[in-house]
Amino acid sequence: MRFPIGLRLNVKSLVVSNIQIEQEILRPLLTNTVQRIHVLVESAGDFECAMLKDAEILKVHDGGTGFIRPPMIINLTNLKANIDVVNWTVEDFMKVVRNWVEVVKKKVGTSYKFTLILEENITQHLIESINEQYGEAKEIGDLSMTIPTKYGSSINVSITILDYSYNEYTYEIKFTVVPKELDLPV
Repeated sequence: MRFPIGLRLNVKSLVVSNIQIEQEILRPLLTNTVQRIHVLVESAGDFECAMLKDAEILKVHDGGTGFIRPPMIINLTNLKANIDVVNWTVEDFMKVVRNWVEVVKKKVGTSYKFTLILEENITQHLIESINEQYGEAKEIGDLSMTIPTKYGSSINVSITILDYSYNEYTYEIKFTVVPKELDLPV
């Protein structure tokens, strides 16, 4: 495809299914960072694309293949992300919690929302795991907890069971970084 010489694009939002090809084509034409990207990721390499990494708001899913795993999410630096995951366990979520609490200083306001479908209810097990791992964690509402980080902020974790008729348990699990003094429900 040929574009006019000197063409520049100011793209604020983008929906793509093959981010690596889109990035190769669009990146030289962009005048700024794309703020919102909704992407169907097709490989682990998609998480290395600068367009995906640089977007302020990211919506990502893998079409139900289940290859999105915690290490891919842990390495994201986006401010906000909505991530559809398949077959994640309590331990998978705990890997993300541990990373946010102990390893990486996430910016206050960072918020990741995970949507997943399971055949069993994991809410109580996740809350119990957080309590076992972090004695300083406290409940701040129904299925909501706050965990102080070593960086002077807190991670609020909230779990919502969504009411979908075609599956037994559909969840939204949200992690939000807040200032330590604002331990409020998310």
